[in-house]
Amino acid sequence: MAASEGTTRGRVGFAIVLAAGLLTAIVVVLATSGDEEVAAAPEACLRDWNADPVSRERGRHVLTLHRYTEAQVGPSEAAECTVVFPRSSLDPEREYAGFAHTGIEWTPLSESLTEEELVALQSSAQAEANAEITRDGELEAR
Repeated sequence: MAASEGTTRGRVGFAIVLAAGLLTAIVVVLATSGDEEVAAAPEACLRDWNADPVSRERGRHVLTLHRYTEAQVGPSEAAECTVVFPRSSLDPEREYAGFAHTGIEWTPLSESLTEEELVALQSSAQAEANAEITRDGELEAR
């Protein structure tokens, strides 16, 4: 009887150690998933957006009417500086999906990209947003 009690205790102890290890592994995976590094918003892009009164008005528009609170800011195929507002589907007002800086002004990405390209940009911006929109329509790095 004593030998089987020891075997049972050994199995229970092993099960507890195994469960604790498994729980630790799950916690580590959950804690690290979603914490992938997002590229920082380029300061020059933020400065150009915030210096432009038309862009700030657009920022106020998307914040209040479209309910966007964040944006992905950075280079793209369209321009050295782009601002894309995250959404799982195309913005009903296509011209507010995002903007590209031409070096002179910010133009809607919808002027140069297809609907499919806009949807792809807005979708990827959901995971890659790196700036917040202020009540003044400015963009601030996260």
